[in-house]
Amino acid sequence: MDIINEGKICVHNFLNKCQTSMPPGLTDFLRGTIALYEYSKKYNYKFYINRSIHPIFKYFENCEYYIEDYNNDHKTFELLSQANPNYITHILEKLFQNGSKFYVITNCLLTNIFDEPISDDCKDFLHKILKPTEFIEDKLNSIIDSFNVNREYNAIHIRFGDDFLCNNIVNYEIINSIDSSIKNVIETSDKRIVLTTDSQLMAHELIKRNNNLIYWDNKKIHLGFLVNYVEEAIIDTLIDFYILSQSKLIYTFNISTQYQTTFSPLTARIFNIKNIRFQLKY
Repeated sequence: MDIINEGKICVHNFLNKCQTSMPPGLTDFLRGTIALYEYSKKYNYKFYINRSIHPIFKYFENCEYYIEDYNNDHKTFELLSQANPNYITHILEKLFQNGSKFYVITNCLLTNIFDEPISDDCKDFLHKILKPTEFIEDKLNSIIDSFNVNREYNAIHIRFGDDFLCNNIVNYEIINSIDSSIKNVIETSDKRIVLTTDSQLMAHELIKRNNNLIYWDNKKIHLGFLVNYVEEAIIDTLIDFYILSQSKLIYTFNISTQYQTTFSPLTARIFNIKNIRFQLKY
């Protein structure tokens, strides 16, 4: 889609290399997308997502909110959560009040992801931009069918963190700390449990101890900065996202005491799924 060069236009750029910090992952990017959507509505801006910058967008169906903008000469404002939230809010307000076209990448929400609802029109917008291509849909259906659960399942999502995702390490202290909670979830769940996680090695250790867990062995990648880039890993990580989106209940295990994962909580919010969260303390 072509857009005019001037006027009240906001373009969200999913950069995989940032000057100020590590780029956000998919759901962190969606957090910022929600904020920009609401700001655009408030200030009567046209809002677009630039699908030409990041490879993940070729796995979403095109729609009126996507543009192809291959010009990398323009400045992209990097307003990421490592900065002071008040500063980011101030800058965003100024950018929208200016009334000019601008490019930005942000992972900051206007509201608390865990407590505040997403508006119905914003959910409709998110469902449209997240509609999978036929290729992804076919692979997803094939994988879910292999679970043999009649598409009725609950899910566990465990965010171990970037060290586990990028460096392929195992921490048995963490495994031991969460094992009893996972066993309790399995025993009390009214449906079979599908495990999704950002660490292949940690997942293997968990399924050794809990053979009632359903797990499809897949490649992992951080969808922000794409370290150890493998196209199959992008597809597999996206499939995990859609597996969560079709579950009936999501149990989120947050390992870090410093950062809260948004991968499954935001997925739950977007697709109206109940989310029960656990915080590891060890």
